[in-house]
Amino acid sequence: MISGELPGAKPLPEGESAKPWSEIVAAIPGKLEAGKRVQPPADVTRDDVLRRLEEAAAKMDAALAGLDAERGARYAITHPVVGTVCLADIGDWAVAHTIRHNAQAKRVLGR
Repeated sequence: MISGELPGAKPLPEGESAKPWSEIVAAIPGKLEAGKRVQPPADVTRDDVLRRLEEAAAKMDAALAGLDAERGARYAITHPVVGTVCLADIGDWAVAHTIRHNAQAKRVLGR
């Protein structure tokens, strides 16, 4: 979606803007469950997960590298939980989310 490979992001109507990130974060419930589409199947192996994670990271890196400022600010999606979010904010969220998971993994592996 960030790169334009998948449909979903649409130009914001003239004069409309996405919610500021601070409002988006404030509106997110304390706990969310990942959608079924992103939950691993029961029979997935560690090696499968690591391979898929590496592939997803490469796609995300390429999408963020190709997201110019105009498209990032002008194109948005509407999500049922957080409302209308521009692609630049989704990119920022993805980076922050990855950092949080990395820190979580380091804490767990460091035990």
